[in-house]
Amino acid sequence: MVEVIKMLADNVVHNISFTTLAVFILSGIYLLTIDRLDLSIKGLKTEEKAVTIIGILYIFGSLAVFVFFRYFVI
Repeated sequence: MVEVIKMLADNVVHNISFTTLAVFILSGIYLLTIDRLDLSIKGLKTEEKAVTIIGILYIFGSLAVFVFFRYFVI
């Protein structure tokens, strides 16, 4: 099991790039602007709250993972 975790972490370290970071940040921005507005217009408050949380997690989570793997793991 430890070997599998090491293999997965090594794969993430070598494959994470600025493009990956940009895709996740843009996805988070899309969720926070366009998708949240659409759900608000439709009156779906629970889904709007979920999209807000997921969008924020996408933005800050992708930044945290990128910084962690780039500067602390390598």
